Amino acid sequence: MDNSNSQGIGKLIFRVSTARGAIPLQNAEVRVSYHTDEAGDMRGQVIAVMLTDRDGKTPPLELPAPARSASMSPSTNGVLPFSLYDAEISLGGFYRQEYTRIPIFDGITSIQPASLIPLPENGQTDNLTPEDTNFTEGEAPDL
Repeated sequence: MDNSNSQGIGKLIFRVSTARGAIPLQNAEVRVSYHTDEAGDMRGQVIAVMLTDRDGKTPPLELPAPARSASMSPSTNGVLPFSLYDAEISLGGFYRQEYTRIPIFDGITSIQPASLIPLPENGQTDNLTPEDTNFTEGEAPDL
C-alpha cells in the first residue's frame, strides 16, 4: 500500500526576541506562507498572520506536511518527507526579517527562534539592511 500521498500535520511556533534572545518581543507580526519553490498556484500564498504574546511566542500553527511514513524509506520519486514554508517577521522599531525553507515534519512541533535587530535611534535605515535579516534554513538534503 502506497501512503506517499497521505498528509500529516506539523506545528510551528515562533519565538521572537531581541538582544540575542534575552528580551522577548510582544506584538511582532509573523506572516507564514508556502515556500516559493512549492509547485502549483499556492506559491508564496500567505497561510497565516499571527502576533506574538508577551513571552514573544506565537500560538502553534498547524501546517500540512507529508505523512511520517514518507520519511521511513528513501524517496524514489524525489518527494521530500517534509514541507517547506517561508516567514516574514516585523515589528515597529526593528528591521524586518525573512526566513525561507522552514521544514515542517508530520507529528513534530518546530520552534523557530528569531532575534530582531533594532533600527538606529533616528529610525532611518538609509536603505541599508543588516546582512543577518534573511535566513535560509538550509538546502534541500539529498534524501
